Amino acid sequence: MQEYWSLPRDFIAKSEIVINKSRFLGYAKMVTSVDGAQQFIKSVKEQHYDARHVVYAYRLFDSSRSTDDGEPSGTAGKPILEWLIHKDIYQIVMVVVRYFGGVLLGTGGLVRAYTQSTIDTLEQNLVKWQSVKKYRLKTDYSGYQNLIAWAKNKNVKIDNVVFADNVVLEIILTNNYDPPQGSEYIGSCFDYLI
Repeated sequence: MQEYWSLPRDFIAKSEIVINKSRFLGYAKMVTSVDGAQQFIKSVKEQHYDARHVVYAYRLFDSSRSTDDGEPSGTAGKPILEWLIHKDIYQIVMVVVRYFGGVLLGTGGLVRAYTQSTIDTLEQNLVKWQSVKKYRLKTDYSGYQNLIAWAKNKNVKIDNVVFADNVVLEIILTNNYDPPQGSEYIGSCFDYLI
Protein backbone atom coordinates (compact mmCIF):
# COMPACT_ATOMS: atom_id res chain seq x y z
CA MET A 1 0.00 0.00 0.00
CA GLN A 2 1.40 3.36 -1.00
CA GLU A 3 0.99 6.23 1.45
CA TYR A 4 2.05 9.82 0.91
CA TRP A 5 1.22 13.36 2.02
CA SER A 6 -0.66 15.96 -0.02
CA LEU A 7 -3.46 18.50 0.35
CA PRO A 8 -7.19 17.73 0.45
CA ARG A 9 -8.80 17.69 -3.00
CA ASP A 10 -9.97 21.08 -4.35
CA PHE A 11 -8.31 22.97 -1.47
CA ILE A 12 -5.90 25.84 -2.13
CA ALA A 13 -3.45 26.47 0.69
CA LYS A 14 -2.12 30.02 1.06
CA SER A 15 0.39 31.92 3.15
CA GLU A 16 2.15 35.28 3.28
CA ILE A 17 5.43 36.31 4.87
CA VAL A 18 7.46 39.52 4.64
CA ILE A 19 11.25 39.33 4.81
CA ASN A 20 13.33 42.50 4.50
CA LYS A 21 10.48 44.29 2.71
CA SER A 22 9.95 41.50 0.15
CA ARG A 23 6.52 39.84 0.21
CA PHE A 24 6.38 36.09 -0.36
CA LEU A 25 2.93 34.70 -1.16
CA GLY A 26 2.59 30.93 -1.13
CA TYR A 27 -0.07 28.97 -3.02
CA ALA A 28 -0.40 25.21 -3.22
CA LYS A 29 -2.89 22.73 -4.62
CA MET A 30 -3.22 19.00 -5.06
CA VAL A 31 -2.88 18.05 -8.73
CA THR A 32 -2.78 14.72 -10.54
CA SER A 33 -1.14 15.71 -13.83
CA VAL A 34 1.47 18.01 -15.34
CA ASP A 35 -1.35 19.79 -17.16
CA GLY A 36 -3.14 20.39 -13.84
CA ALA A 37 0.06 21.79 -12.32
CA GLN A 38 0.66 24.07 -15.31
CA GLN A 39 -2.91 25.38 -15.22
CA PHE A 40 -2.57 26.27 -11.53
CA ILE A 41 0.80 27.98 -12.12
CA LYS A 42 -0.72 29.95 -15.01
CA SER A 43 -3.66 31.11 -12.86
CA VAL A 44 -1.32 32.32 -10.09
CA LYS A 45 0.85 34.14 -12.66
CA GLU A 46 -2.22 35.84 -14.12
CA GLN A 47 -3.37 36.90 -10.66
CA HIS A 48 0.09 38.31 -9.84
CA TYR A 49 1.11 39.62 -13.26
CA ASP A 50 3.04 42.48 -11.62
CA ALA A 51 5.24 40.31 -9.36
CA ARG A 52 8.99 40.19 -9.88
CA HIS A 53 9.24 36.38 -9.49
CA VAL A 54 6.73 33.53 -9.65
CA VAL A 55 8.67 30.47 -8.54
CA TYR A 56 7.23 26.96 -8.49
CA ALA A 57 7.85 23.28 -7.99
CA TYR A 58 5.57 20.34 -8.55
CA ARG A 59 5.93 16.70 -7.66
CA LEU A 60 3.78 13.97 -9.14
CA PHE A 61 4.22 10.20 -9.02
CA ASP A 62 5.78 10.16 -12.48
CA SER A 63 7.44 13.57 -12.79
CA SER A 64 8.69 16.64 -10.98
CA ARG A 65 9.93 20.06 -11.98
CA SER A 66 11.03 23.34 -10.45
CA THR A 67 12.01 26.79 -11.68
CA ASP A 68 13.74 29.78 -10.12
CA ASP A 69 12.05 32.34 -12.44
CA GLY A 70 14.93 34.79 -12.49
CA GLU A 71 16.22 34.22 -8.94
CA PRO A 72 19.84 32.99 -8.72
CA SER A 73 20.08 29.36 -9.82
CA GLY A 74 19.14 26.85 -7.12
CA THR A 75 17.85 29.41 -4.60
CA ALA A 76 14.09 29.21 -5.12
CA GLY A 77 12.45 26.32 -6.99
CA LYS A 78 15.04 23.73 -5.99
CA PRO A 79 14.64 24.29 -2.21
CA ILE A 80 10.85 24.00 -2.61
CA LEU A 81 11.18 20.71 -4.49
CA GLU A 82 13.74 19.38 -2.00
CA TRP A 83 11.34 20.09 0.89
CA LEU A 84 8.52 18.26 -0.94
CA ILE A 85 10.81 15.26 -1.44
CA HIS A 86 12.06 15.35 2.16
CA LYS A 87 8.50 15.37 3.53
CA ASP A 88 7.24 12.63 1.13
CA ILE A 89 4.71 14.96 -0.52
CA TYR A 90 3.29 13.98 -3.92
CA GLN A 91 0.53 15.14 -6.25
CA ILE A 92 1.24 18.77 -5.38
CA VAL A 93 2.11 22.06 -7.03
CA MET A 94 3.67 24.78 -4.87
CA VAL A 95 3.95 28.36 -6.18
CA VAL A 96 5.68 31.21 -4.36
CA VAL A 97 5.17 34.76 -5.62
CA ARG A 98 7.81 37.33 -4.63
CA TYR A 99 7.18 41.04 -4.66
CA PHE A 100 10.70 42.48 -4.41
CA GLY A 101 11.07 44.97 -1.58
CA GLY A 102 14.35 46.56 -2.65
CA VAL A 103 16.64 44.66 -0.27
CA LEU A 104 18.82 41.84 -1.63
CA LEU A 105 18.55 38.71 0.52
CA GLY A 106 21.61 36.83 -0.77
CA THR A 107 21.55 33.20 -1.82
CA GLY A 108 21.17 31.81 1.71
CA GLY A 109 18.42 34.30 2.50
CA LEU A 110 16.53 33.36 -0.65
CA VAL A 111 16.75 29.63 0.11
CA ARG A 112 15.44 30.27 3.64
CA ALA A 113 12.64 32.56 2.43
CA TYR A 114 11.33 30.20 -0.26
CA THR A 115 11.62 27.20 2.08
CA GLN A 116 9.80 29.05 4.87
CA SER A 117 7.05 30.15 2.51
CA THR A 118 6.59 26.51 1.47
CA ILE A 119 6.48 25.32 5.08
CA ASP A 120 3.98 28.03 6.05
CA THR A 121 1.74 27.17 3.11
CA LEU A 122 1.76 23.39 3.43
CA GLU A 123 2.69 22.11 6.87
CA GLN A 124 -0.62 22.71 8.69
CA ASN A 125 -2.73 21.64 5.70
CA LEU A 126 -1.26 18.26 4.74
CA VAL A 127 -3.28 15.05 4.91
CA LYS A 128 -2.09 11.49 4.47
CA TRP A 129 -3.29 9.70 1.35
CA GLN A 130 -3.19 6.00 0.62
CA SER A 131 -3.60 3.86 -2.46
CA VAL A 132 -6.84 1.89 -2.31
CA LYS A 133 -8.87 -0.36 -4.58
CA LYS A 134 -12.53 0.01 -5.33
CA TYR A 135 -14.87 -2.98 -5.74
CA ARG A 136 -18.54 -3.40 -6.62
CA LEU A 137 -20.59 -6.04 -4.82
CA LYS A 138 -24.06 -7.23 -5.75
CA THR A 139 -26.28 -9.06 -3.32
CA ASP A 140 -29.92 -9.70 -2.68
CA TYR A 141 -31.63 -7.92 0.18
CA SER A 142 -31.13 -10.89 2.54
CA GLY A 143 -27.33 -10.76 2.02
CA TYR A 144 -27.12 -7.00 2.49
CA GLN A 145 -26.96 -7.12 6.31
CA ASN A 146 -24.16 -9.72 6.17
CA LEU A 147 -22.09 -7.44 3.91
CA ILE A 148 -22.72 -4.46 6.19
CA ALA A 149 -21.61 -6.52 9.23
CA TRP A 150 -18.51 -7.72 7.34
CA ALA A 151 -17.62 -4.14 6.34
CA LYS A 152 -18.02 -2.89 9.91
CA ASN A 153 -15.96 -5.76 11.31
CA LYS A 154 -13.11 -5.16 8.84
CA ASN A 155 -13.36 -1.35 9.02
CA VAL A 156 -14.04 -1.25 5.27
CA LYS A 157 -15.34 2.00 3.83
CA ILE A 158 -18.63 1.77 1.93
CA ASP A 159 -18.48 4.39 -0.80
CA ASN A 160 -21.92 4.00 -2.36
CA VAL A 161 -25.06 1.86 -2.01
CA VAL A 162 -27.78 1.51 -4.65
CA PHE A 163 -31.05 -0.24 -3.83
CA ALA A 164 -32.84 -1.68 -6.88
CA ASP A 165 -33.74 -5.28 -7.81
CA ASN A 166 -30.53 -6.15 -5.94
CA VAL A 167 -28.37 -4.16 -3.58
CA VAL A 168 -25.14 -2.85 -5.16
CA LEU A 169 -22.38 -1.65 -2.85
CA GLU A 170 -19.14 0.05 -3.83
CA ILE A 171 -16.45 -0.54 -1.23
CA ILE A 172 -12.94 0.79 -0.80
CA LEU A 173 -10.26 -1.64 0.35
CA THR A 174 -6.66 -1.12 1.29
CA ASN A 175 -4.18 -3.85 0.45
CA ASN A 176 -4.77 -5.29 3.94
CA TYR A 177 -7.97 -7.04 2.86
CA ASP A 178 -9.08 -9.29 0.04
CA PRO A 179 -12.47 -8.50 -1.47
CA PRO A 180 -15.41 -10.81 -0.80
CA GLN A 181 -16.00 -13.55 -3.35
CA GLY A 182 -17.94 -12.36 -6.38
CA SER A 183 -16.65 -8.77 -6.15
CA GLU A 184 -16.08 -6.83 -9.34
CA TYR A 185 -12.87 -4.80 -9.39
CA ILE A 186 -13.58 -1.20 -10.44
CA GLY A 187 -10.08 0.28 -10.23
CA SER A 188 -7.37 1.85 -8.10
CA CYS A 189 -7.81 5.26 -6.58
CA PHE A 190 -6.54 7.32 -3.67
CA ASP A 191 -8.31 8.07 -0.46
CA TYR A 192 -6.99 10.22 2.36
CA LEU A 193 -6.67 8.94 5.87
CA ILE A 194 -8.35 10.95 8.57
